[in-house]
Amino acid sequence: MFSITAFAALAPNQQYLQSVQAITGYNQFITGQSAPSGLPNDPAIVQATSALTQSRQVSLTWFNQVYPSCLNVPENITSESGGITALLQELTSVAGQFASDPGNSQLAQAVASTAGQLAGEVNTLQLSCAGLGSTLSQYATSLQQAAQGLLTCIGALQSLISTEHATLCSDIAKLNSLQHATCPNQGDINAAERLVQNDQQTINSTAGFAEQLNSCGQSAGGAVSGLNYLAAYWVQLASLANTSLQALRQISGQPASVIPLDLQTASKAWQGLLDQLCAITTLAAAEPLVAG
Repeated sequence: MFSITAFAALAPNQQYLQSVQAITGYNQFITGQSAPSGLPNDPAIVQATSALTQSRQVSLTWFNQVYPSCLNVPENITSESGGITALLQELTSVAGQFASDPGNSQLAQAVASTAGQLAGEVNTLQLSCAGLGSTLSQYATSLQQAAQGLLTCIGALQSLISTEHATLCSDIAKLNSLQHATCPNQGDINAAERLVQNDQQTINSTAGFAEQLNSCGQSAGGAVSGLNYLAAYWVQLASLANTSLQALRQISGQPASVIPLDLQTASKAWQGLLDQLCAITTLAAAEPLVAG
């Protein structure tokens, strides 16, 4: 059971990996599901079977498309972070010199040039984060819809079970009549008994299918929560990157605007993000998740 209190107490890298694990665990569960045998040929069964197939397809999308990005993007950012780190250090250096000599046109040009190069690097980062955030958000919607589709089918299955119960009762009554007839016919009695057994098996199969779909639909909560966390994580990073991008573009056009900025704090924040993403990558490598 997903506990928001326990989740909130985890370190960010652990929150990230636990979210991935919750989603992966649910999708592994769903991809292993199939409709039981012995189900009747009924529109409610056809609808429910179709909903289960759709849910399995959505879960397979996690493994084939979304899952790799959730683990690869943090590693890609850290492995390609050298450009941003070096340019941020360079900008901090020339900005400090420019602050001491604001009339120096060469320093102003150096600030503008470095800010422009850094803006290009940050733009790539921003697009990567925003893309993953959008993918996760869309996938969360797909997963929720698939789970809701399973739950929607249960009402029709329950109505079908009621109909099957009525049929069972009618067939039991016919069996009793045959058993207590003035001249019982054993062949007819045997056929009636088989019919009652078939009715019971059909009810059990339909009821089991309804319970199966209910379990699949109800257990999606942890996965959806994990997806909401991951989507918000990357959307927030994209937003921060965009804020930095706008500032860098302003600096490239107006070098003097760099003087009041605290680039030392920005460097520390950037390194803190890299440490967090590196920890996510390390945990993922130490405890690899098995795709379905």
